[in-house]
Amino acid sequence: MKKIIILLIIFLTGCNHSSKTSSNTPNIKVPSLTMGITLRMGYPFYMKNGSIEWMEGLNFLMDENLSNFDYENIEDFNKTSFIKTINFVKKRKYFTTWFNYSWFENNSPKNWYPLHSIQKAMNNGYIPVFIFYYFGDRFVTSPPPEKEIEKYYLDTQIFADFISELKGEKIVIIEPEFNKPYINNSKNGKKMAEVFSTAIDIIKEKNPNTKITLCMMDTGDRGVEEKLKKCGYENCSLGDKYEWSLADNVYKYLVDKLDYISFQEMVSQFYKKGDKLIKLTENDTGIDNLHLRINNFSKFLFKKYKKPVMLAYVAIASGTWNDKNKNGKIEENEFNPEGWNKKIYNFYYQMVKIKKELNKNGLFLYTPMALIDNPLHDKGGSQFFDRNEYHLGLINTGAEDEKDEALYGNLRFKASIKTP
Repeated sequence: MKKIIILLIIFLTGCNHSSKTSSNTPNIKVPSLTMGITLRMGYPFYMKNGSIEWMEGLNFLMDENLSNFDYENIEDFNKTSFIKTINFVKKRKYFTTWFNYSWFENNSPKNWYPLHSIQKAMNNGYIPVFIFYYFGDRFVTSPPPEKEIEKYYLDTQIFADFISELKGEKIVIIEPEFNKPYINNSKNGKKMAEVFSTAIDIIKEKNPNTKITLCMMDTGDRGVEEKLKKCGYENCSLGDKYEWSLADNVYKYLVDKLDYISFQEMVSQFYKKGDKLIKLTENDTGIDNLHLRINNFSKFLFKKYKKPVMLAYVAIASGTWNDKNKNGKIEENEFNPEGWNKKIYNFYYQMVKIKKELNKNGLFLYTPMALIDNPLHDKGGSQFFDRNEYHLGLINTGAEDEKDEALYGNLRFKASIKTP
């Protein structure tokens, strides 16, 4: 009888041990899931006298009394909508802002960023997330030349010196969208990992307590009706494990230097391919399953790299295109800037519904790419989403695409956004 009891204990202990080791997620402390917000450091507004005045973006975070700007003289100013925006933004713990390559041309990002305002926000408990977007789309099919890499290091030092003046918790995302085709080629991954590694060292030298992450694109197949083996799911709208694995050509060399792993999502009903516009169906984009795809992506990264995961930015372009005359061009009567507003609402609603599972799978932060539509966003650039480049925010105004240089005061949420 004694032998039977001992054997039973061994058997049960073995079962418990097996259960622990078969867990799909690592035992890592992940902060509670929350939604951040992306703020431009300045928003241009048309004034009633015809001039353009720049308002600090951080006003939306802290200026509850509407006292830090000449709001009443903004063209089409709507006090109710501004207060609604402020009440929405001030609930965020994290606020994101972008550092672009062109901003370093004068070697002075201070000209663009109100250091004292950022520090004030930090003193009030907000955490800045700085996106250091440097190489971008300038080197899509080939690595940057040595001269560009040398300048990158110099500008990284300027950036590191700048944020070192800020006291408190900070997060830096270096090179979002790093997994361009030339990097996904295993021959180039190690070289670019060395470049990013040096940049991390430069930032950390002046900012030892700053958290660092490197952000990849979700470049995989997305169709609901695509049932490709490489995707690894019931259909490709739920994920594409093959494409997600390609970024490992860089991550594997850097994972010990990264505090978080991050990715981005950008979805539009149409996009440019060369000189052509490609229109997609809802099933092609997998838009209704985007929250499930994000959950799978987070789990994939969390399990693989054993680090908390950030969705650095998510952009659902609100415009839709109906090519009525079949000429492959967007005519004014064919574009609806609010065609996907319900999709935006549904996405954020679903993210809240599955927030516990998202958090269990490593995700602690997701951030909309923009608070307000920018009528000049990427004008003169690659314009991958064509007209939808101007409709990536949560809020629109009366500003006309490519024509208006500034915004009007009639802020309008595209959807009632649900947040954790």
